[in-house]
Amino acid sequence: MNSVDWGGLYHRVSSVFTPASPIVEKDLFSGRIQQAAKVVDAINQPGQHAVLYGERGVGKTSLGNVLADFMKSSGAQIAVSKINCDATDTFSSACIKALGEVRVVKARQGAGFTGEMEDTIATAAQSLPQGTPATPNDVRLALNRMPVPVILVFDEFDRLPQRQVRPFTDLIKSLSDFGTAATVVLVGVAATIDQLVKDHASIERAIVQVHLPRMEPKEIREILDKGAGRLKMSFEQSARDHVTNLSQGLPHYTHLVGLYAARHAIQRRDSMIRMPDVEAGVRDAVGNAQQSVKAQYHQATVSSHRAALFHQVLLACALSHKDQMSFFQAAEVSGPLSAIMGKKYEIPAFARHLKKLTEDERGAVLECSGPDRRKRYRFKNPLLEPYIVMNGLATHVISKEALASIKN
Repeated sequence: MNSVDWGGLYHRVSSVFTPASPIVEKDLFSGRIQQAAKVVDAINQPGQHAVLYGERGVGKTSLGNVLADFMKSSGAQIAVSKINCDATDTFSSACIKALGEVRVVKARQGAGFTGEMEDTIATAAQSLPQGTPATPNDVRLALNRMPVPVILVFDEFDRLPQRQVRPFTDLIKSLSDFGTAATVVLVGVAATIDQLVKDHASIERAIVQVHLPRMEPKEIREILDKGAGRLKMSFEQSARDHVTNLSQGLPHYTHLVGLYAARHAIQRRDSMIRMPDVEAGVRDAVGNAQQSVKAQYHQATVSSHRAALFHQVLLACALSHKDQMSFFQAAEVSGPLSAIMGKKYEIPAFARHLKKLTEDERGAVLECSGPDRRKRYRFKNPLLEPYIVMNGLATHVISKEALASIKN
């Protein structure tokens, strides 16, 4: 690759590995075939709508972004609008934003008796009543006037005030009952979806609930291979496996380490991304992680007692086996902690640390549920987990060999 523009390639990496923003291009979207198929099936079935939920950082927004491409690749004539909800939104303002993204071409008679027909551009939001908040029925009538089916994607639905959830329930019920050629896709977290169903039990038959779990290792590898392939580069297998282990099923960190590792390889003028590049990329990723994540980690682990094990216990929690909802039990921390410390650790030796990590003094980085003898724990911020692991590697609390043995 002597003719390669290495300087240009160095800067182009950030358009392929994008830790700061979701995927917007279908060709760079990886995995999630089953989940995407469920959402597309809901769109194709009259009266069906979809809710997409999962932890922060699992790629919900990216899937929402490429829905239009999935539909258009099947030859469907549709209009797709995707907006982000926020804490200041109401049902009315969110729907006005969404319908404002739907463009409608209308024919209008030109000026004068012999004026030719002219095309004008309007938005679906202009069909809503002006000066008063839009109701679910107003939105349904506006969608009825559209010449093609419309998909409305409301991302970050969980940021809406709770009292604004009920009107969306009524909208979905109304669209389903009247057979309107429109689909509502709500993207959020499980708690908000539970509230949606609770508000109107009969809505369950009208919605397809699609859980987006953490990505499988093969899906993480696909992200790396697609990204490197776009750059005409490739990952050495051991380097790719290492990034996969570090990612903890969260694509944000796959993109973050992939970005820095690829740049280190480019600096060496090598199209193969190797283990030293990934190790250097991990150090860069730790240094450039979100400040909020760094602050959470510091609060959780800082201690004036040299014998405190908060660094090691938190790392063991991050490496523990988890169920589909990302919960783990104390017993599942014992193995990773023993591997980190080089000797056997039973639950009584670290139970106090687990309890402290659920309390405000240490930022309550873990949430706890269940009765005393069956307590389950989960990270409140999933993006903290890979950071903990990468920081453990960067500070030599754990070796990459020990990490591989725990993950395998």
